[in-house]
Amino acid sequence: MLPPRPDLSPQAQKKESPVNSLKKNLLLLPAALPALFGLLLCLPNLFGFEAFPCRTSGCRIYSENVTTWALGALGFLAIGTSFAVPFLRNYVLRPLCALALLADACLLALLTVTGPCLQCMAVGFMFFLSFVLAGIVVHNPSILRKAIGFLWLIPFATTCGLAINETFGAPWAIAGDPQSADTVVYFSPSNAECLQVVKAAEDAHGTVFCPVIEKPGDAERIAGIQRALRGGTKISEAIESQTSAEASSLMHLRLMCNAAHVARSGSRTLPYIENRNVARMLSYQKSLEELRKEVLKDVAKPKPRRGYIPNSRLY
Repeated sequence: MLPPRPDLSPQAQKKESPVNSLKKNLLLLPAALPALFGLLLCLPNLFGFEAFPCRTSGCRIYSENVTTWALGALGFLAIGTSFAVPFLRNYVLRPLCALALLADACLLALLTVTGPCLQCMAVGFMFFLSFVLAGIVVHNPSILRKAIGFLWLIPFATTCGLAINETFGAPWAIAGDPQSADTVVYFSPSNAECLQVVKAAEDAHGTVFCPVIEKPGDAERIAGIQRALRGGTKISEAIESQTSAEASSLMHLRLMCNAAHVARSGSRTLPYIENRNVARMLSYQKSLEELRKEVLKDVAKPKPRRGYIPNSRLY
């Protein structure tokens, strides 16, 4: 006797087993959590606050863009509501998440051109999680969904690389912090012109020095300069001493980052000088010029002769 054929009618297909229904209901709460976290990331920025410290270059550009954060908050609110309402969950949730992910892919593509923003990337990752979980709650393994997810992953991975480069590949100064400096001098210890620039700028206010490898053996010389600076030697004297020490792998990596920064700037020769605060430099030079004029004025004044009392009469 043949086994009974399964019922393939639309009415039978619409029926859902109690076990699958229970699994789907248990998934609803964790599936809605990315939308909640994304909303919590957007609301502080909407009112002028940071959800968490963001120090990449794109944070300054997008932190004050209220429209972007408002659209993000509305998107997460709509996604969370669609998870909660059965009708919206069945008919609106999937296209809404796909549309939000495509919009975020466009924003991530813009970040690759302007600069990475960690808060924007975190919001985009919450959109991606909502998109994935919506496909699990409302089963829809279509090729279009996979294509949308892959399309989002390309700019997201690129932006992650740019953020890592800004965070860990920033220029390294042998003394001082290049991020807060007004003037950054990139030099090579084997370059005579670099030595003259270092001598002229080592006493200037807000100046830091970033070493770069130009010839073989520069890494060991830079390690020797670093050791001499720790002993209290001036940087020009440390360069002139030409002492050498063993350079660590971390120092080699930092020197490669400095060389890459100089190459990206378009400079092909050393020394290379970056001035990040022209207004402060001009103000500093103006104050020095005024001080020099006052000193010259005091020197030019006629000094009274010894024993002479001005504006006095002898009786």
